Amino acid sequence: MTAERVLIDTTVWIEHFRDRSYPLAPLLVSLREQGRACTCGTVVAELLQGSRSDRDTALALSLTETSTVLADSIAAWERAGRLAALLRRKGETIALLDCYLAALAVAHGAAILSLDRHFKTIARHFPLETVA
Repeated sequence: MTAERVLIDTTVWIEHFRDRSYPLAPLLVSLREQGRACTCGTVVAELLQGSRSDRDTALALSLTETSTVLADSIAAWERAGRLAALLRRKGETIALLDCYLAALAVAHGAAILSLDRHFKTIARHFPLETVA
C-alpha cells in the first residue's frame, strides 16, 4: 500500500461494528492507530441510514472524531459522474456513490478499503489504489 491515507468504505465499518474478529479487523485497527483511517460524509450517512440502535448511531457519528474526514467537493462529484459514464461506456455499471468514493479518495491521495468488488473494477479504469 503506497497511499498514506485510506478511505474506509461503509462495508468494512459494518463488518467491524458487527464482529471485531473478522479478517480485516487487525488492518482496520492498525490504520486507525496510525491515524491513516479516513471517512467522509457519505460513509457516515450510509451508516446512519442502516443504524438499528443508539449504539449504531453513536458508532457512526464517532467516525468523524476518530478518523480524518475527507472534504466533499463539486470537483469530486464531477469526476464521479464522468467516471460512471466512462465505466458505463465500457460495459460496467457501477453505482454513482461508489464512483464518488473513488473520486474523493483519489482527490485526497487516499487508497480505499472496501469489501465491495466494484472498487477493483473501478481501479482497472481509474487511478484508484485499493487495499485488501
